[in-house]
Amino acid sequence: PSSGHFESRGWSATGVVQTISAIFAPRLREIVDGKVTFSGMAFAGIRAITQIEVSIDDGDWMPVPFMPSESGSWTRWQIDWHPLAPEDYLVKVRATDSEGFTQSDKLSLPVFPNGSSAIHAVVFRVSM
Repeated sequence: PSSGHFESRGWSATGVVQTISAIFAPRLREIVDGKVTFSGMAFAGIRAITQIEVSIDDGDWMPVPFMPSESGSWTRWQIDWHPLAPEDYLVKVRATDSEGFTQSDKLSLPVFPNGSSAIHAVVFRVSM
């Protein structure tokens, strides 16, 4: 690839999209009554999403059911969860792509020049 405006400023010449995932519900600091529906999206550019998992309060990663999407498309996911007690919870999401890359809590890749592959986390409150 040729060097252009952004490449001359240190940005990637290949523009490979990092594998990412996000939680859309519940929102940050939202108060939820009873059952919690986690939902969000995952994306890996031209690679497919092969696995999506959530972790609650840094517990074990649990697989999330999802419908595979076409390469280059966002993958939607959703799962219901029944909390044991009313309190604040931390939920994290991570995705794995078709090349075997899984998002990690460890910052192994620099954000610059290709973007972040960090794990998204949300704190919410359950009231019963």
